[in-house]
Amino acid sequence: MKFLVLICVLCGILFISPQLRFEQFNLLDIAETTSLEYSDILEDTMRFRPLFYIERITLNTIFPHVRFYFLFSGILSGVILYLCVLTIRKFHSATLPVLLLLGIVYFLSPVMVDSFWRLGTAENLLTLLLVASLFLFISKHYYFSLLSILGLLMSKETAVFFMPIYAGVYWLQKKYIFTILILTVLAIFLPFFLSRPLEYAMSPGNYTSLFTYSPADVGRIAVGYIRAFPQLFILGGVCILIFVKNRQQKNLLNRTLLLIMTAISFISVLFFDNIQAYYLLPFHVLISIFLVSELFILKNHLLRLILAIFIIGVVLTNVKSVGQKMYFWHVDYAVDGPLVQFLQNPPVGLFQIGEGNREDHGYALKMLLGNQVVRNYVMADYLITKYEYIPEGFQLYRHFCADVFFEENVCRWYILEKK
Repeated sequence: MKFLVLICVLCGILFISPQLRFEQFNLLDIAETTSLEYSDILEDTMRFRPLFYIERITLNTIFPHVRFYFLFSGILSGVILYLCVLTIRKFHSATLPVLLLLGIVYFLSPVMVDSFWRLGTAENLLTLLLVASLFLFISKHYYFSLLSILGLLMSKETAVFFMPIYAGVYWLQKKYIFTILILTVLAIFLPFFLSRPLEYAMSPGNYTSLFTYSPADVGRIAVGYIRAFPQLFILGGVCILIFVKNRQQKNLLNRTLLLIMTAISFISVLFFDNIQAYYLLPFHVLISIFLVSELFILKNHLLRLILAIFIIGVVLTNVKSVGQKMYFWHVDYAVDGPLVQFLQNPPVGLFQIGEGNREDHGYALKMLLGNQVVRNYVMADYLITKYEYIPEGFQLYRHFCADVFFEENVCRWYILEKK
């Protein structure tokens, strides 16, 4: 068992290893992660994620730079993989073919890269607690499962979708006190989850304005995810077909629970009009568990082999998108890092942040420069821009480039100075 834990953790670290070369946070980290404080737990008017905030603030205190964050991220991905293995073992013995197929499906996905090759996402903690709560429930460790469920509720707002399911399965297990407790906690905290998106939904440009309850929007978002990540939904369809084939097999209640949780993990992202790969991390991980466990329950060995080859073929079509995601986030840290390091001791003068920069980039730059930032183009001594174009009256002061994978001198940021 300890050997298996070590293998999973080492696989997670190996998966994240290209990011371990960096020592500086990127601008997105500064905007979303390193700036967090305990007061944000209650003062954040858009989100309610106390456990996520506590985790990130603790990591900010412990880790001096981003390399340790990424090491933690790799270990976390390995721990989640290990929990996947433990869950599968409740349905089938974790033989070497099972572990190999799980590793391929689990790691070879753009969802995994988008979730672990960057910092700041709440889905990592959400997924860890979701898989832990499922494993503990299936193992009949009900008290520990309940603690995981309560932690899940505190990690991200979308956890509310899982609460009625857990309340129902505890009721089926005649754990009525657990059901009542889950529903009571849900009733207490539901106003915190709903009041924020409802209160700020009408504010254009606000984070919570992206929440939607329109059936047309929900359908459009679902189609958008299917088009963006078709391989994941093909695997989901294979899951359902195998489940139907295995309907006479044992552990039907727990396998049905896993199926429902997998479906809910996708439904939960459809009410937020911002299609992102990392939002699908719980869905991806649950599909990995469900797919591999159902496949190896199949009695027909020839059908199992054919489906395994088909699944690997589908997963291998992710190679291009996985490479693109890796390149994107590697470039992001490689070229943001030198700029962040430079702005920790900037030259004397006033800076204007060029138009076209992302809102979170602009927020991070303002945090780094403080009162040296001005809006007035005429007053600025320096201009920070992503574009090589030099406007009249300015000249190049410094540009920030880095070597990325097999490319040299990849540039993004330019600082222009007034002539």
